[in-house]
Amino acid sequence: MGKGDGEAGEPLTEVSAVHLGEAARQHGVSEGERFVGRSARPDEYKLVARVARGGEGFVWRAEYQGSLPRSVDFAIKQFVAPRGFAQSEWPPPELIDRWFAQLRLLQLVRDDHVVGYREVFVGWPPHPAAGDTGTYFAEPPAELSTWYLVMEWVDGSTFHQLVSDGQLSLPARVEMIIEIAATIDLLHSGASTQGMSLLHRDIKPGNIIVNPARGAVLVDFGLLRVEEPVMTELPMWTGPYLAPEVHADKARSSRASDSWSLAATAFFALTEQHPSPMDCGVMRDQLRSSLEGRISAPERVVDVLMSVLDQPPDARPTARDWAPQLRDAIGAPPSSRPAPRARPRRRRRVWSAAAALIAVLGLGSYLLVTQLVNDSSHSSTPASTAAGGEFTEPVNNTFTGTHTTTDQGDEFQGTYGDGSSFTAFSQVAGPIPPCGSGAAATRSSVNLSAPNGDTMNQSQSGSTCQSGTDPLTAFEFSGTYTITGGTGCFTDATGGGQVNAHVTFESPAGGSITGASNGTITKKTRPHCPAPRS
Repeated sequence: MGKGDGEAGEPLTEVSAVHLGEAARQHGVSEGERFVGRSARPDEYKLVARVARGGEGFVWRAEYQGSLPRSVDFAIKQFVAPRGFAQSEWPPPELIDRWFAQLRLLQLVRDDHVVGYREVFVGWPPHPAAGDTGTYFAEPPAELSTWYLVMEWVDGSTFHQLVSDGQLSLPARVEMIIEIAATIDLLHSGASTQGMSLLHRDIKPGNIIVNPARGAVLVDFGLLRVEEPVMTELPMWTGPYLAPEVHADKARSSRASDSWSLAATAFFALTEQHPSPMDCGVMRDQLRSSLEGRISAPERVVDVLMSVLDQPPDARPTARDWAPQLRDAIGAPPSSRPAPRARPRRRRRVWSAAAALIAVLGLGSYLLVTQLVNDSSHSSTPASTAAGGEFTEPVNNTFTGTHTTTDQGDEFQGTYGDGSSFTAFSQVAGPIPPCGSGAAATRSSVNLSAPNGDTMNQSQSGSTCQSGTDPLTAFEFSGTYTITGGTGCFTDATGGGQVNAHVTFESPAGGSITGASNGTITKKTRPHCPAPRS
């Protein structure tokens, strides 16, 4: 595991405060701790910096020295109980068994492009140096027992950050995709794991570290599973890089969905935009416009990627098959990847811009909420007929849902009163100031699913400010949305309007949202769509 700059919730910052809660303070655990380890060796790892935060918890850069002449770097994931679970009741035994099973499987994999996994242990929360005696040599009480995963530290920046900052040429980006494609093929084949085919299930730009010596290294195997006839549902996910069939049913992870996620990562590498899993037409157009004038045959590249992104699971080529075709279409020779150039990072992303805020607070999130419009909940204003068989109608609606903080942004899901559902992905150019003294720019992409199966896509932009008296507990978002298309009644739909939302954090990893949207929508008249009202 390496630097999460630009992707991880927090770039490298000195550890200033670890939020422990009242239970920890009652046991004499103070803020600002720096060590973790088993109760027999509580000071085994010194925490240097918190580098990432995702749905499972925090990732730290840590040092081990022991009797060695100098320290050795490791990455340590500190697991955090999800919202709704007391620390004393989590994790359940089956989850602990899964962590150890993942550890044993990944210890079998010997590949330069896979991060090394070392150990799983339980101990106290991060704490001051215990020395030779003291509280931390005893087993922690149930409410403070904390689980950790130790991985190798991989120097480098995320693929997401390098692409976003323009530090890799198109051929170099494609070479990274080819390296990860070979790694995915190795995992799927079971060649290193005694015939057991492994699914990563969370391939995305932020889970690839680019190391000057090793190239692309795949990290964060938290959702790893042995491929089985019936898969369990994903506990957390990153929407833009999730295959359409997994959007519909989280248990449908497969080799084909891993291949789709890598193709979606390639889409980002070529366009510097997040993919739209539910709208292949939009992705096709974005690929064309991004590649025109940059390569000689952009349509060949479009065809290669869309042969994965626009196909059902049983018709998709494997990553090992389509990735070299992408290199041929780009016109690059094999192994053309240069080492990343050292350049100052542009302070345009959520996580890098918010580093100062996190260094002070040490918890919470800077985020934004996003929501969209539902065509079934109208105001009383009549629709107006437009030319060409279209009609325009006003929309007013309210929504509720939940949000989860990930290493790329914030993900939302929820419902409207009539049963329509939505998912959304949002990023904030933080830090987020208190309401009344400024606001942080916010961008979001939204997918809506109506009860009849029709879908709508939106893009949103606006601003976010803190409204809670305790920082990073409540936020307000105000902005505008634009309808970018959809399926069924929403095919070729246009329109937009205002959206406002309130976000509340109930744990460091997420919370709840409420809000309202209003505006207009112009739709094509179609047989199964509601008739325009007079």
